[in-house]
Formats: sequence, C-alpha cells, structure tokens
Amino acid sequence: MATVAELYETVDAKRASHLVAVGGVILTGIRRIEWHFSIGQVPACTIEIANPPPPSVALQAAVQVQAGFNGLLQVVITGEVESVPRNEGACLIECTGKSRRLEVTY
Repeated sequence: MATVAELYETVDAKRASHLVAVGGVILTGIRRIEWHFSIGQVPACTIEIANPPPPSVALQAAVQVQAGFNGLLQVVITGEVESVPRNEGACLIECTGKSRRLEVTY
C-alpha cells in the first residue's frame, strides 16, 4: 500500500481526507481544521464545528487529527483540548500538542 507521501507525488487526482477524534469520539460536520508547527514552539490545532459541540469536547480531552488523500490517512497532531470558545455561528476547539518545548537544560 502506498504512503501518503507517495500518493501525493504519484497520483494526479486526489481528494483530501481527514479524521478527527476528541475524547475518543470521531467528530462529524467539521468545517475547518488548521494545525501548525514551528521549531521551539508547542504544536497547535484549531477545529471548527457547528454548535453545539458534542459532550466529548471538554477541556483537556484527548485530540487526534489525521489527514491525507483518498482515504489514506496519517496522524498530523495529537494533543488535548485547551479551550472551546463559541459564537453564534460555530464552535472552535483550540488544542495544544502533546509535545512541549524543551526548556530544561541537561
């Protein structure tokens, strides 16, 4: 079976795929997912869904985001829910990655 990288490089027609689990429950109706990484910074992720959020979306709930093409997925971020701000149109699930910046010198 091809990897996500091989699929990206060799297949012209691709369909983006994702799977997001919060608190062990797979979320549906996701409007937007953003994640970012920087050297020396904690990875972060924002997931936008419709209101109201499911009960599994709670502070410090485990989060795993998988992304890829044509149903072939790989984990892009693992972390926990940091905050769940809501507005009239949507609910944002703001997450931080499990890895933390190493600040202790050895």
